[in-house]
Amino acid sequence: MFTLGGTVGNPAFRSVRAKIALALPCLVLVMLTAASCSPSDEQPAPSEAPLISAERVCGGTLNEPAASDLRTLTGTQRFRESTVPSATPVDLEDFLTTLRASDFGHDNFCRIYLPQEKLDFATTAFGWTEEAPADFTPEPGHMLFETGASAFTDGNTTSIYFPCRAEGASGSVISARLYDSSQGAGPLQISILNSVSRAVADGLGCLEESGLVEGRPERLTG
Repeated sequence: MFTLGGTVGNPAFRSVRAKIALALPCLVLVMLTAASCSPSDEQPAPSEAPLISAERVCGGTLNEPAASDLRTLTGTQRFRESTVPSATPVDLEDFLTTLRASDFGHDNFCRIYLPQEKLDFATTAFGWTEEAPADFTPEPGHMLFETGASAFTDGNTTSIYFPCRAEGASGSVISARLYDSSQGAGPLQISILNSVSRAVADGLGCLEESGLVEGRPERLTG
C-alpha cells in the first residue's frame, strides 16, 4: 500500500521535492512578469497639453482688453493651444517667417481650445491679398468696425484687412481671420483678432501704416 509516510525517506521522492523547490522561484518570477504586462496595469497616458492664461494664448499676442474679451466670450479662465501634450507653444516669430514667404491664401497662426474640448474653439489665420474689399455692405447679422482698412464679422467669421508692405511679400494687404464657434458676440471677436493683428503687423514692421487701432475697435454699423 502506497502512503505519504512511506515516501519521505525515498530517494526518488527527495529528488522530486528538490526540483519543485528549485522551480518555485522561477514560477513566481513568470507570474510577476505576466502581471506587470496585463492591460489593467498599463502605464497612465501622457498628461494633456498645459492650460495657459488668456494673456499667454497665441504667443502672448492678446492685449489686456482682448484677453478679458476672450474670457467673457468663452466663460473660462484657462485655455490650451493644442490637444497634443508634446506640441510646442505658438511662436509669433516662427509664424512671421512662414507668413513672409507665403503665397496668397491663409496660414493658421494659432488655435484656442477650451479645457475639456477636443475641437478648437477658435482659430486665427493670416494671408496676403492685393487689396481690401471696398464698399462692403453688411448683411443682416453682420457688423462693421473701425480698424485697419476694413473690418467686419458675420457671426462665426471675423475679418480684418490692413495694409502691410513687407519686402518680398506676395501682396501689400493682409487678410486676417478669426474662425470661432461662439455664434456671435462681434465686438468681442473683433477685439481678439485686432489684438493679434497688431502683433503680426508690428512684427512685420507695418504697424504704423496698418490703421489697426489700440484697444477695442469701435463698432460702425450692422
